[in-house]
Amino acid sequence: MKDALTKNYSLKSDRIDIQKQMIEGVISTRWDNPELELELSRFDEKIDNIDFRTSITQLVPIPSIQRDREILSTAEVNLEKSKYKLNRAKYIKNISFLYLDYVSKSMFYKNSINEVKIEKDIYNLVEARELVGTVSRGELLRARVNYNISLEAQNSIELAKKKSYYRLLNYANITKNIKIDTSYIFKIEKYKGENPEIIIIKNSGKKYRAEANVEQHIIKTIGVFGEYEEDRGEGVVRLGISIPLAINNQKREEIQLAKLESHQNSLRLEDRETKTKIELQTLKDEAKILSKLEKQNRKILSEERILLDKFQEAYQIATINLLELQEVKNRLIKTQDRLIKINISKQKNSIEQNYILGVYND
Repeated sequence: MKDALTKNYSLKSDRIDIQKQMIEGVISTRWDNPELELELSRFDEKIDNIDFRTSITQLVPIPSIQRDREILSTAEVNLEKSKYKLNRAKYIKNISFLYLDYVSKSMFYKNSINEVKIEKDIYNLVEARELVGTVSRGELLRARVNYNISLEAQNSIELAKKKSYYRLLNYANITKNIKIDTSYIFKIEKYKGENPEIIIIKNSGKKYRAEANVEQHIIKTIGVFGEYEEDRGEGVVRLGISIPLAINNQKREEIQLAKLESHQNSLRLEDRETKTKIELQTLKDEAKILSKLEKQNRKILSEERILLDKFQEAYQIATINLLELQEVKNRLIKTQDRLIKINISKQKNSIEQNYILGVYND
């Protein structure tokens, strides 16, 4: 997991987006460069009668809008960070599911090996009875066919396991073959954070409110200028300010749009929080049922193993037929498969709960 997170190009790009947004924040709050004007005037043909004027103007942001721009910049950076956290949490969840898929294929493969062994034992029993003439050649052929079918199923499951292995490596962006430990069990973590989808909606709301605060400033800057003019030997110094007049544009529409976006975001947050509560409760109820099913099937499996041993002994002394023995074997294999599916479902449930609770944010 650590290796995969380190090599994930999407997450690397997200981290760069955070750095870019920080720079954008500096750009949005910096002052404009001052403007310098130089002017020469000649009132007659004499070259020495040249007068000049020079002035410098600096646009100065209103202190309140500068503060609001800084707040907006912080909100935008936090929004980018929450996007990174969301993508990271989704990536961990997805790679965990791919790992579980490989684990399940490995468990099914072990189960298929067990089935082949049982079929081989049954075939040996039938072969022994066929040699002494207590069963027909057809029954021996049937046992051999069942054994070969189990071998074919084992090969198919092995192929599925290989495909799952390479899907996992591909998603993790790992190019070398590695040995994967399949013993890890996903459980609900004690750490509780906050749902990453809710975090991003909340940070979007903060950004919209910060934008509304910036937009409500009708006057954003004032011009401060200083001027020196020499006219026919006389020097004149001027100092002044220029203030834009909010006559034609009072930003009413921009303020209204920002408020509507903020309201929309509040509705999204309320909807997401409601759905998250329902999803979490659904998962908790599902986990309880899965635990009951696991307990029941473990008990059934234990009894079926005893039953299979007894039926093999019974077949050996010809008190049951091959079809009855095969039926007991099939039920045992199906129970083992069910237990694998229940186990994987329980772990998927834990992964989903951890994601909803914000365990994978950091």
